[in-house]
Amino acid sequence: MKKDKVRVRFAPSPSGFLHIGNARTALYNKLFAQKNGGSFILRIEDTDVERSSKEAEQIIMEDLKWLKIDWDEGPDIGGNFGPYRQSERISIYKDMAQKLLEDKKAYFCFCTPLELEEMKKEQIKKKQPPRYNGRCLSLTKAEIEKFLAEGRKPAIRFHVQKGVVEFTDLIRGKLKFDTSSFGDFVIIKSDGMPSYNFAVVVDDAMMKITHVIRGEDHISNTPRQILLYKALNFTSPLFAHHSITIGKDNRPLSKREKNMISIRYLREKGYLAEAIIHYIAMLGWLKQGNISLSWDELVENFSLEKVSIRRAMFDEEQLKRVNHKIILEKDPEELAKLISPFIGEELCNEKGSKWIKEAAELLKDNIITLEDARAFGEIFKKGEISLSDEAAEILENDKVRTYLRRVASLWRLSLPKVTPKEALESVKEIGEELNIHGKNLYMPIRAALTGKLEGPELYKIITLMDNKTIISRLFNASGTGS
Repeated sequence: MKKDKVRVRFAPSPSGFLHIGNARTALYNKLFAQKNGGSFILRIEDTDVERSSKEAEQIIMEDLKWLKIDWDEGPDIGGNFGPYRQSERISIYKDMAQKLLEDKKAYFCFCTPLELEEMKKEQIKKKQPPRYNGRCLSLTKAEIEKFLAEGRKPAIRFHVQKGVVEFTDLIRGKLKFDTSSFGDFVIIKSDGMPSYNFAVVVDDAMMKITHVIRGEDHISNTPRQILLYKALNFTSPLFAHHSITIGKDNRPLSKREKNMISIRYLREKGYLAEAIIHYIAMLGWLKQGNISLSWDELVENFSLEKVSIRRAMFDEEQLKRVNHKIILEKDPEELAKLISPFIGEELCNEKGSKWIKEAAELLKDNIITLEDARAFGEIFKKGEISLSDEAAEILENDKVRTYLRRVASLWRLSLPKVTPKEALESVKEIGEELNIHGKNLYMPIRAALTGKLEGPELYKIITLMDNKTIISRLFNASGTGS
């Protein structure tokens, strides 16, 4: 028997940002498809009209492409099994629901939200599991026609037969569910929109999805979906549920907050796409430290058998370490291209490509994320700099001002002739005369040149800063013009 070609999908809802957990699911699907010579499909699940937006859809697609998780079929490029937006497939769902109605596998439900809430309260009061009690299952044809004539808009419920649903999860092994725990569930809501479980089954079946790889929060949906596959005479795909990604508060990541775990936020903060890919690969699969693997090596190493069922915690400090290690491996030319957008067009035009390349090489030890390059770039712009409170406090000291004035006078003559390290060595003599020693020799110079007390080594700053700016800032900090 011929084996079906592997087809997997990533199906985000465009109601928020793509976060680390979503990206991890997308990565697993992409790697699995590529390793097995299959296809990776992007499907947009936008039936939640109130929460979905085209803007969110666009951001999700942009962020996936930035991560280099591209797709073989999708809403932007089409394919043989479209449309790839659920909002464009409503008639398909209605036809499938009608088929279930005709086969007596589904029925109209006219219960109001208030009636359903009362039903739930009564069941909880009796310590019964809250589920639909089948009230509308026995409605006669005449009763249904009467309700419809009155303008009442029904939902459509799938009739669940009593029994057990079993399946083998490719990550977790055999799982078993008693159908009495969830009862008859809605497949078409009263507004005509499909429920999540129904739309997913119809789409996955018609798009010939062979493997559904997703988070463990979908495990409880799986038995319902398997029942629907069977009722519609579709072949059920294989399922694999990886652990969810949690934050430090042990709560699942939220896609509706533009916080530190959204891919868009991480992009804006200057994390590299390859750092994020390697980091999320390490969340429950790849061994720590394997950050030098190429994409092809990630594909080769991936297998569902290696995926852990332990919940993966997002830790930005770990991501920073991965990001920094990858930055350190970059050659100056590549790093220069990466930091240029963060340094800004004005400084890039002013300094030129040679200076940016030199800055990339000298400052890479201090660049944890590319955002750090933005802060360093501010130091080298022409004009005055803003002082931190700590830097301002140091520069208020009269002896420090005298010291800086002496250093400025010395360097105005010597800087063109000596190296930055030699220039820094030369201030010790002035320090001896003024009884200034140790870090107090260099902290005032740093404060005067950068406005801060922390940052790259001082000789690197002097190397990258033009002599005129150095002398001007030293004299200004000393309280005298140059």
